[in-house]
This record gives sequence, structure tokens and C-alpha cells, in this order.
Amino acid sequence: MKDGERWELLQRAYNNMDDDIKKEFDDRFAAVL
Repeated sequence: MKDGERWELLQRAYNNMDDDIKKEFDDRFAAVL
């Protein structure tokens, strides 16, 4: 799987998440970055 395809899948999954899950995801992701 190419990086572009993986990124597209990730974005699609992210867009389907509930807002509270997005917030937790963002918090966790920010900690990693």
C-alpha cells in the first residue's frame, strides 16, 4: 500500500469518528508530535 493510499484511508476513518473521539485522538496525536 502506498503512503498516499494509507493517508486517504486514515483521513476517511478520521472523518467518520465522533467529535469526542476526534478530540482524544488530537490530544494523543499532539503528544506524539
